[in-house]
Amino acid sequence: MKILGIINSDEGTASLIDNRGIVSAAAEERFSRIKLHKGFPHQAVKFILKNNDLNIKDIDILAYCWGGVGTGGHGVDLAQRTVELITKNPYSSKIISQRLNVVGRQDNPAIKELLAFAKNNKLENKLEIFDHHLGHAASGFFYSPFKKSLVFTCDARGNYQSVGVYLGQGTSLKELEWTSLFDSPGFLYGAITDLLGFKAHRHEGKITGLAAFGNPKKLMPIMRQMITLKDGKIRADVGNYYKPFFTRHLPKLKKALRGYSKEDVAAALQKQFEHVISNYIERFVKKYRVNNVCLAGGVFANVKLNQRIRELKGVNQVFIYPNMGDGGLATGAALLSLAKRNKRPTKALGLTFFGPDYSNRNILNTLKKYKNKIKYQKLKDKVSTTIDLLQQEKVVGWFQGKMEYGPRALGNRSVLYHAKDPDVNNWLNKRLKRTEFMPFAPFTTNKLAPRCFKGWKPSHLASKYMTMCYDCTTEMKRNSPAVVHVDGTARPQVVWRKDNPDYYDIADGFYKKTGALSLVNTSFNQHEHPIVCSPKDAVESLLQNNVDVLIMGNYLVEKIN
Repeated sequence: MKILGIINSDEGTASLIDNRGIVSAAAEERFSRIKLHKGFPHQAVKFILKNNDLNIKDIDILAYCWGGVGTGGHGVDLAQRTVELITKNPYSSKIISQRLNVVGRQDNPAIKELLAFAKNNKLENKLEIFDHHLGHAASGFFYSPFKKSLVFTCDARGNYQSVGVYLGQGTSLKELEWTSLFDSPGFLYGAITDLLGFKAHRHEGKITGLAAFGNPKKLMPIMRQMITLKDGKIRADVGNYYKPFFTRHLPKLKKALRGYSKEDVAAALQKQFEHVISNYIERFVKKYRVNNVCLAGGVFANVKLNQRIRELKGVNQVFIYPNMGDGGLATGAALLSLAKRNKRPTKALGLTFFGPDYSNRNILNTLKKYKNKIKYQKLKDKVSTTIDLLQQEKVVGWFQGKMEYGPRALGNRSVLYHAKDPDVNNWLNKRLKRTEFMPFAPFTTNKLAPRCFKGWKPSHLASKYMTMCYDCTTEMKRNSPAVVHVDGTARPQVVWRKDNPDYYDIADGFYKKTGALSLVNTSFNQHEHPIVCSPKDAVESLLQNNVDVLIMGNYLVEKIN
């Protein structure tokens, strides 16, 4: 069975799965070179079909779960919540009306675009449409190692919902509770991101990094008035300080935050965010006595929040779907079609290497086109060469095998550097045109991880995907200061050799030569650009001075000065 999952939202993505699981998957941005490409993933679909020697007519099911599918059966509850908000604050009626109008304007064109694609390719009778948050839940649970788990989804909004709670068991997902888009933690975080001068729905990770530099105490009363827990449920005070929008801020909120540092605002936001969501999750863990937790949805890109959830009493294991945002819904939709037939993937997710791959011949053909700008040589041992370059303090662009699916570079499209220089956050971020306070992530081997991260266990699957923070050991702080944030935490990628042998051997070999417990791994891209996909993208990045050298396939590539 061949199921093609499609998402044409802010992260246009396509994913092909069969009975075993994902076969190929990629985001449109990697081909168009437009960050978070919004719209239909035409080039991603083209890649998937070509890569698997398929024609569109070979597709058995076209699966989708973005918008335009009603209220997910929550119409009565949504109306009741609307009445509650307006009764409390009549001014909120205007805000609620604005929000509902925007939902229609955003979702209706997307569903029309999907229907047109289905019609043009004679797939109308093969089309299956699912609820947005159910799609997130499917990606989180069906790719987890759990037979039974609590599943939590959280984002700004999907249709009319911002939070979903499910009990996953076998191939079923039973909804336990939901939260309206008016009470959205995702909109809260995005709104503050925008107010602090960053781009909402894009730079929230910067706010998480910035929060470590601030004092949350001064602004907690304001944050509590925006979104809090009431009788165990997530509730917003719409019309006072909060609106369920990324922009369109209330004057009262702007005035209340005036005079406070960005660091303090970010710190207060992060603290309240962690408090609300972690305590919300804890309620269900206690009630249902289920110790495994799955997370999906853009909010769970917040690695500090994920750490708090892992540390909750009663939580044993946490799995975060690595493509947790809306880009992951392409796979989520396809998995729902599979579950509809009482099946779930039989093959483990691995390191999400589902994108384009390029042979050494492909790479060489690209390199020849730049003969006046670069020099290159074929390597006998690319791992040893890379270790030597890192010892020479070179910034290495590492380009190997299939491109990663999702927002993280996990060792095939990565920038590597040693982790001894505590100033690397300043100069390398500046070089990549990124914000200087953003911490770099470490990668290390599973053998070294216990020496680096407090409480780390081999069963912590989230640590494979850079989706979880850990408190660092004293040894790690001394040994690898470049990847330890100001609050003493790090967002690691722990690598097993079976998952990526060459990448593992770099970390292992560098440790044996230098005693370094970890290395820097950051995405191979310049700020506001997608991660590199093709050899051409990688060479262009080298020429823009993003890296000193490029190890691409079996070739060492350098600029001609």
